[in-house]
Amino acid sequence: MELRHYLQILGRRKWVVIAVATVTLLVVGVGTYLETPMYSASVTTRVAQVQDNSVSYYDLNYSERLINTYVELVRSRPFLERTIERLGLKIGADSLAEAIKVEGIPNTELLRITAQSDDPGVASSIANTLGDLLIEQGGRLYSGEGKTAQEVVLDQLATVESGLASDRGRLLALLADQDNVDHTAEIEGLKARISLAGQTRSTLLDNYEEARLTDLARASSISIVEPAVAPDTPSEPRMALNIMLGAVVGLMGGVGLAFLLENLDLAIYSPDELEEGAQAPLLGSVPNLKAPRKFRSAPLLLRRNGQSSAGEAFRVLRTNVLSLGSEKPPRTLLITSIEPGAGKTTVLANLAVALAQSGRKVIAVDSDFRRPCLDKVFGVPDEFGLSNVIFERGKFGSGLRETKVPGVRVLTSGPLPPNPAEVLGLSQTRDLITELATGADIVLLDSPPLLGFTDAVVLASMVDGVVLVVARGRVSGGQIQKAVAQLVKVGAKHLGFIFNKAEGGEESYQYT
Repeated sequence: MELRHYLQILGRRKWVVIAVATVTLLVVGVGTYLETPMYSASVTTRVAQVQDNSVSYYDLNYSERLINTYVELVRSRPFLERTIERLGLKIGADSLAEAIKVEGIPNTELLRITAQSDDPGVASSIANTLGDLLIEQGGRLYSGEGKTAQEVVLDQLATVESGLASDRGRLLALLADQDNVDHTAEIEGLKARISLAGQTRSTLLDNYEEARLTDLARASSISIVEPAVAPDTPSEPRMALNIMLGAVVGLMGGVGLAFLLENLDLAIYSPDELEEGAQAPLLGSVPNLKAPRKFRSAPLLLRRNGQSSAGEAFRVLRTNVLSLGSEKPPRTLLITSIEPGAGKTTVLANLAVALAQSGRKVIAVDSDFRRPCLDKVFGVPDEFGLSNVIFERGKFGSGLRETKVPGVRVLTSGPLPPNPAEVLGLSQTRDLITELATGADIVLLDSPPLLGFTDAVVLASMVDGVVLVVARGRVSGGQIQKAVAQLVKVGAKHLGFIFNKAEGGEESYQYT
């Protein structure tokens, strides 16, 4: 039942959903079309882990940290500024940072650098330049801005060789000295220093070779796996994706707005809601009557012996109306509504036909001095009518008009008085209604709506029963309760409701 209720709400508010979804799609579509196409190019680099005495070659955490270090290195301002300088770009480092994306590919030693630009050539150039800079600067990650290990060893080796050469020169000078001075102690000291320096030099040479190989390995630890190429098609905007997301967002927004409007809307939309809000019986539910174009200006009359959902609805309504009285059916019945446009005249005309089809004599009285139309509905003249016979009771018989529907007679409104409520409130009107009831099985009176006029309230105390026609979505529960209280206050009897313009009606009505 809850699902059915939600579907009914969406059915009532379908135009809200459609409008929101359509507007959203239009905005997304136009915005996507007007958006500047952007091209993306990516360079893929391999960051190989170099064996180091301080870390284990199989240390997975170190490998992950290394990749993250290079990611941040590419995003750094020095990298971005060097790229701008090399390519001569007319943008700042912050703008370039927004145009690139650097990510490590999970479970690999690969690093992907993606650049975006409105020019495909510029996009590929930015990506490749960043990859080249990464290779150039990668070796400095271990030594920083100072000397490399190879350079440090070379400096030490130069110092040792310089001292060794000096000591050898001094030793040769002492050995060539022909003086009879004893230099034995100094010679022995120099020999020992030369021997130690030679060992040191040998060790430094080994260290240099090791440092050279390490630096060489580090220099080749970063390499380009796949260079960036200028793309042929833009990566953004993605029209299909944007349209799909726009449709989803539009539908969700439309549905949300539909339910919001439903919660804010206090109008009655179903017979169940009417029964909950009204404190009187629901006599029937009438489908929405849709007239052929040539009859749009007037209510419809049921086809005689017509088999349709509307015909069945009025037959059920006829049965319920005749059972309003506890002992005997009402002889005089006022058909009115709370607001204009509820379709009370349509309901009255079709109810009169349904009653006549059951063999009853019916008089339809047009007591609506505001907007009378029963003469147009039944196609009878209106020169002499209710406003005349109220003051000339003896001539009321001449005011009754036979119609094309057997068993139905009409007393039209006649000339419209300037003071309708005062005329209807006269004692002659009450007497006239009583006299009309003696010449028919049931008298149906049409009146202006309660909202804004007192005519219906005046007539309510003169008839056996009052029926309020409530159109779907036109009034709220509070308005209904206020109308009921107003009618009860004047002593209206056998109050009932007809729910008009219900959903699901068939267009199977025509004039007889």
